[in-house]
Amino acid sequence: MAKHDMIPNSETPHAGAQSPDACDYAELWTGVIVQALRDATLPKASCATTQHRYDRRVAHFWLTGNGADFQQVCENAGVAPRTIMGFYKKLRDEGKYIRGNGISEVPFNG
Repeated sequence: MAKHDMIPNSETPHAGAQSPDACDYAELWTGVIVQALRDATLPKASCATTQHRYDRRVAHFWLTGNGADFQQVCENAGVAPRTIMGFYKKLRDEGKYIRGNGISEVPFNG
């Protein structure tokens, strides 16, 4: 599954109106979300370093906390925060993680 298949497209209900500058950088902000999803769904067995474990926890809390910065990044990417939060929850519930440009299945070990 390609990156653009994982993240809802521009037809997804937006979190709010985008400024022209935000539209110019939507792909960048989408990349921020995809990296957070990669970090948060990294299987425990792959967390070889303290930094990996820390990144995994921080990404999880960022994706589930619905904070102002998360909402702003989603708005800049052109997606609703609840859409990303729901997608992340689905990945966790199904024991899947993002690897490269696709989604893989492994025991998630929350």
